[in-house]
Amino acid sequence: MSLWFGIGLLACAPVASPTPDSAPPVAPGLAPSSASPASSAPDEPVAEENWDPHTPLELRALQPRRMYVIVDRSALCPTRQQAQARECGNSVEFKEYGTIEWLGQAVFVVGDQPVAGFWRALRYQKAGVLPGWIRADDVAELPRTDHLDAFDQRGDVAKAVDAASLSSAELSRLAAGTVVVWKRTHDIRTGSFDERVFVYTPHAAIELPAPSGERTYVENHSCLLYGDCLELAYVCDAQYCDEVSVIARATGLAVAPPVDPTGRRPTTTERLPLFELISLADRFGTCDGKLGAHPGAR
Repeated sequence: MSLWFGIGLLACAPVASPTPDSAPPVAPGLAPSSASPASSAPDEPVAEENWDPHTPLELRALQPRRMYVIVDRSALCPTRQQAQARECGNSVEFKEYGTIEWLGQAVFVVGDQPVAGFWRALRYQKAGVLPGWIRADDVAELPRTDHLDAFDQRGDVAKAVDAASLSSAELSRLAAGTVVVWKRTHDIRTGSFDERVFVYTPHAAIELPAPSGERTYVENHSCLLYGDCLELAYVCDAQYCDEVSVIARATGLAVAPPVDPTGRRPTTTERLPLFELISLADRFGTCDGKLGAHPGAR
């Protein structure tokens, strides 16, 4: 079994298994594609002679582009028959298996049109980048944002202090228990996992629940899964830029800024005011803190 699926993680849902969200397509100069659903394009004729699921691909000959899973659970599989059933195992170690792809997960496809209702997709395996298939109706060129929309309607969000307008010093002076919100921010780009799990804004650290062994938010972000970097798997390019909404409580405490494994430090060396997560919404769904929603939540 792959290491990816043997690590105990936080309890948040729904979630996605790790894939190279932040890895750019190998072919340079890829133009952004339209925002229409993937399944709306007409099918190409079936031609699989150069799409052997066991033969690693030469990516320089392709133009991969990112798409997003828009159903609760899909699968990126060696064959179209497996992709149709959304069942082909979940491993990066064996060529005969594919991977489970959860809501919001980014996958890379090739070609301008689906093939008989499926996109040719890239399987990032230990053996190399292998051909695969994913259902065209399971992916789109833009992710779903309904969890962010639902977050905006919460009662506790309407009552919370706008943290985005406050400096680090102002956030530090908030009384413990004060509820604050960052709505649809682009500032959450880094995180760390070393016994405790944090995501960071430029002026604050937000602590997420400790690992619990359930499938979780951590699996969406390889940095939190392995603790080997700071950059989360969020993306921001000409096609799409991730937004993250967070509601959290002030603790009255502060923590040191993160240090990445290479020893490089972020721009600030000042301690950051610490907040405890109530709830976080992004393209992967909603992650709740260990204390659950504030009493005013809808």
